[in-house]
Amino acid sequence: MLIEVLQNDNKVSVGSGVLFKDETIYILTAAHVIDDPRHIWIYATAHNPPREATLKALNTFFDIALLEFKEEFLPHDESLLELGDSDTLELGDPVWAIGSPLGIRNTITHGRVINKNVVIPGSPWMRVIISDTLFNSGSSGGPLINIHGEIVGVNISISGGGQEENKPVLNLYTSLPINSVKKLLPSLKMGGKNTDPDFGVAILDSWKLNDNNFTSFNIKKPQVQGPIVLQIKEGSCGAKNDIRPGDIVIAMNNRNIKTTLEIFELLFLEQVPLEGLHVVILRDRQYIVKILTT
Repeated sequence: MLIEVLQNDNKVSVGSGVLFKDETIYILTAAHVIDDPRHIWIYATAHNPPREATLKALNTFFDIALLEFKEEFLPHDESLLELGDSDTLELGDPVWAIGSPLGIRNTITHGRVINKNVVIPGSPWMRVIISDTLFNSGSSGGPLINIHGEIVGVNISISGGGQEENKPVLNLYTSLPINSVKKLLPSLKMGGKNTDPDFGVAILDSWKLNDNNFTSFNIKKPQVQGPIVLQIKEGSCGAKNDIRPGDIVIAMNNRNIKTTLEIFELLFLEQVPLEGLHVVILRDRQYIVKILTT
């Protein structure tokens, strides 16, 4: 499905999207397709004029946007896809990408899952599906489909011809897992924007630091591996609750925490509020329980 956007700076962008039905008809697409819209047109059917849509909500952290039609629209049932279960994908599974590359509507390409639950550089807060299912400029926001015709991902980016440690990166196409989208949907349907919990804590997995890093941050090298606090912003939630540099986060809300990604997912994907959040930290070989206040 083609999406055409007139931005507030009068530039026109095109992308893709997918219809799905909940209590109403919604359109999923990538946030970067929408950007700063003045008008949004949806080419939902092949031979009919476009229909105008409005932006319901946008989350740039996870590059996902939710649109709805400006006027009531009842598409044919076959144009509505079911949300699948991205956790059931296995490496090598066949998948299909539907989109509008270069504005050419209703194209479909086929490939296989290369990897899943992958964290890519530059986006340490999100896991993605990587496939070799070809999509190009204009395909962003389209669905990744499994063998059952269910949506298992929203296509968000292409890594083509880039350089990583002087090695070319080719044919890596990334999709946001639909199970991540499902966790964001309640907030999106209520018109929510990015949640930006002001924890005020700079944190990194301890095994990514070397001795020089510990020295520069003036913290001791921990005996237990895990997400380690590096800095605290003055006046933030972390500062108010006496979180200190060198603390290791062990658990949040009775959930064991082993990586910084798990903290991002709890706060940004599941959108657990900071107020009342139970946090267990390890400091100088002592476990300390914090119930956060903001």
